[in-house]
Amino acid sequence: MNRQTPRFFFLALIVASCSFNTDSGHKTGLFQHIDSRNVKRDDFDDAVEYDKACVTIKGVGVDGSSWTQISKDPASNPTTLSVGFTMPGLLGGYTYTISAYAVDTDNASIENSVTQSPCPADLPSKAGWARLGKTTIKAPEKSSGTLDIPIPFDFYEPLSPSGLTCSGSCYDDTQAMNAEEALGPGDVVMKYDFAIGSSGFKIWKEIGGQGRVLNATGFVLHGWQKKLTPRGNGFETDYFTDSTVIEGRVNPPNVFLDWSEMKATDRWLYYSVVDDQQTLDQDGGILGEDYLGMWNDPVGSTGADEESSYYEGNIKTCNEKGMRLPTMYETTMDKPSSYLPNGDSLGSDPEWAGSSRGVPGKDATNYVWTSSAYLADTLNYWVWKNTSETSSNSQFDQPKYVRCVLPSH
Repeated sequence: MNRQTPRFFFLALIVASCSFNTDSGHKTGLFQHIDSRNVKRDDFDDAVEYDKACVTIKGVGVDGSSWTQISKDPASNPTTLSVGFTMPGLLGGYTYTISAYAVDTDNASIENSVTQSPCPADLPSKAGWARLGKTTIKAPEKSSGTLDIPIPFDFYEPLSPSGLTCSGSCYDDTQAMNAEEALGPGDVVMKYDFAIGSSGFKIWKEIGGQGRVLNATGFVLHGWQKKLTPRGNGFETDYFTDSTVIEGRVNPPNVFLDWSEMKATDRWLYYSVVDDQQTLDQDGGILGEDYLGMWNDPVGSTGADEESSYYEGNIKTCNEKGMRLPTMYETTMDKPSSYLPNGDSLGSDPEWAGSSRGVPGKDATNYVWTSSAYLADTLNYWVWKNTSETSSNSQFDQPKYVRCVLPSH
């Protein structure tokens, strides 16, 4: 569709000729782009690209939507965008939400059958869609004929003209990161935004929808990041969506996935913010999923068996996030010279991540838990902090800080 440049730019959409009744009758309404305040020229120009609209009305007794043609008259003065639709009878005194989502049927990502499908409940996070406007109104107690309803012109495209398909990992694609938008798995639009607040680590996540997070590798072909099982040695079918717990991302040379794959390569880890101090047995529940105690506890299974393991199991603080405790070799800890776990039958030791590729501790003062057994004492686990003396060990019932990790798949 060729872009048409209007001569005037205005801010509001109008629903015209909408009667408010206490019966189930239908009236004809109209979204119309009319004069109010100045609008960004680019926004209005981009809105003219769209040719179909889906108008939705939600409230007491009404949950309806309909597809309709967007009318354009670039030769008019002023220029308007208008959408005619059927307005159901609304109940006086109740609140209703009216919105218009537009679709560009010329866009290659839009299926031909889209306008025969039900209107979406929310703006789809895909190219070819846009929001024209949305408002909430309260129907008058008594019908008074027609009533014009101003709808703010709130144009938004999930995929801006600068949106890109990442070349390789989206976390390495400077052009996509600068644009702050790119197509994710299934051609769903992602936003590159701060995981927490307005500073710090930026993460690729779905716009709208479930808020899914891109796989920690950053490669779109690897899909959306999935949660870990409670024990931390496998992936759930559920997607990871809580980006607000993520503080960073690292690439240890070896990553634990399961006791049968303890030295996986080319994997990345998201790591969480540091949680408050706790003992490993704080929450009780299922041993190896919700808490840890003696790492050779005969009551239940931890690690690969009853011998010492680099990964003995998980705790509730991490499994509730869909994450797990880190192993010692995934952290910035320097490799200790003795008392390393020896029950995993690895053949050779894992390669240590170290300060350049490992999960950081909290600070130079406070120790953080790992899930790795300390061979010299069945009550103790390795802990680490950010100093030249990076590692130590602690009995499971002594409080230490917690940082969780989530490996890529």
